[in-house]
Amino acid sequence: MRLIATSTLAIMEFDGLNIPPYGILSHTWEEGEVSYQDMMNGSAWNKKGYTKIEMTCRCADAEGVRFVWVDTCCIDKSSSAELTEAINSMFKWYKDSVVCYVYLSDLAPSTDISTALKGCRWFTRGWTLQELIAPNNVNFLDQNWNFRGSKRDLLNEISSITGIAAMVLSHKTPLSSISVAAKMSWAAHRQTTKVEDISYCLLGIFDVNMPLVYGEGSKAFTRLQEEIIRTTWDLSVFAWKAVPGRDGRHSRRYSGILAECPNQFSDCGRLVKSKGSQLHADFAVTNLGIRIPTVLVASRVENFQGSRYILSLDCSTEDQTQSSLALYLRKCGADLFVRDQPSLLATLTPESHDRYRSRTIYILSKLPEIPDPTQNGLLSPEDNFIISNRVSAIQICLPPGLVVYDANPTSHRDSQDAVFFSTENTHDGWCSITFEGELDWRGRRAPVSCFFACFGWNSRPSYLISTLVDLSTCDAISLRRLLSELEREGNEFIPWALEELEHFGIPMQGSVTLAGGTVRMSHVAKKVLLPKICNSEMYQVDVFLGDV
Repeated sequence: MRLIATSTLAIMEFDGLNIPPYGILSHTWEEGEVSYQDMMNGSAWNKKGYTKIEMTCRCADAEGVRFVWVDTCCIDKSSSAELTEAINSMFKWYKDSVVCYVYLSDLAPSTDISTALKGCRWFTRGWTLQELIAPNNVNFLDQNWNFRGSKRDLLNEISSITGIAAMVLSHKTPLSSISVAAKMSWAAHRQTTKVEDISYCLLGIFDVNMPLVYGEGSKAFTRLQEEIIRTTWDLSVFAWKAVPGRDGRHSRRYSGILAECPNQFSDCGRLVKSKGSQLHADFAVTNLGIRIPTVLVASRVENFQGSRYILSLDCSTEDQTQSSLALYLRKCGADLFVRDQPSLLATLTPESHDRYRSRTIYILSKLPEIPDPTQNGLLSPEDNFIISNRVSAIQICLPPGLVVYDANPTSHRDSQDAVFFSTENTHDGWCSITFEGELDWRGRRAPVSCFFACFGWNSRPSYLISTLVDLSTCDAISLRRLLSELEREGNEFIPWALEELEHFGIPMQGSVTLAGGTVRMSHVAKKVLLPKICNSEMYQVDVFLGDV
């Protein structure tokens, strides 16, 4: 670490074990700043920025501090390796300083500090965020280098300006206890000269490290989020909302799970992590997207059998901790999802929605290229993307009053469209649903608990073997075990499954009698074209009631 001796203004180098107490400067960069090369070749004193170095040394020397660190000249920015090390270490350097001098070049000596502070440019810059939070002892100086107050003195004013809680600023609340979304919100309205720096300036805030790649643009923010995900179980990292007017993102129906910039977290300042969050879960970045082991929530679609997928984020606003914020998701592949309506967040209460079985899902980090809208003139480009991977599909339509409570294979079931789909031309395909409710047929009412399965619907050429069974007449436990094994093993076990169904006494039949033998439930399959659901011809199975 390079430090400037306050007595001689010479740069000296210290290793990590022998760094003396030092002061540190925080400021906004202006024309004529002094570089490391300027200090080495003797031209530093000719530059306007040299005054900052002199005055910082003078302030520190007056307090008995013999060394200072100034970002403009204590880093050799011609070395990419040194710059990377410095930026990844900067939060710690500010934290370890004995005093941080904040020079406000636009704060006039005659102004009232309590009212003029919020107008200072220093509070709008990205790099100064960590320079405010990390040090314990912070002194604010006006344009004439007069002391105007410490962070402790101005705690309430600074908290009001920045949206950062006073307990965080005073180090009484650790940064690690603050939700990722809330920390992102602190940078939502700050700017940096280089696009990448709005990400790099947050490394210390989130206690992560990553290499610098100037020229990568907004990809830096993607990498930052991925590093946070690798080290932190905090789903609030997904609690952003698309911002109207930015690259048309607000008008898109679907998006990836990652935000484009901190500004999309601007409404997240009051988000807190839920107690008992799943600290043990394996939450990871993969080449397929973000992998999350979770229990998705179902939200019924009005006037339709389908349900929307909702992902709870295990976070809430400070005043509504009994509920949880959540995202709408849309299934686009086998256990693969995109974010639906990225400008919205849902609110969940414990009793408000049904839940699916626990499973591991993948959510695309970024939406791939949208297919040509001419591919299907009935759909938007985004909806074309959803169905473009569906090689074949089958939809099972139930009579009113009956509800699906189990569907297999879950990976290839889209609850929103109420279909099973295939993304490959597999030799055979299978699906099953278990449904229940109360039938109402010409005044005859009776409870219903039935099982429907079909095989071969996505083969080429297709065939259909199906059965409809009253669960009260068979071994339901063995049936569930069979379905679980079939989902785990895959399509090649279908012949075996058919044999097992026969072994358990489950016939391949087209109807069952219910309500004491007075009502017949039947099914019929047909090939249909539903371009809003599948790219090609698909099966539709209608389950209906009739007299015996």
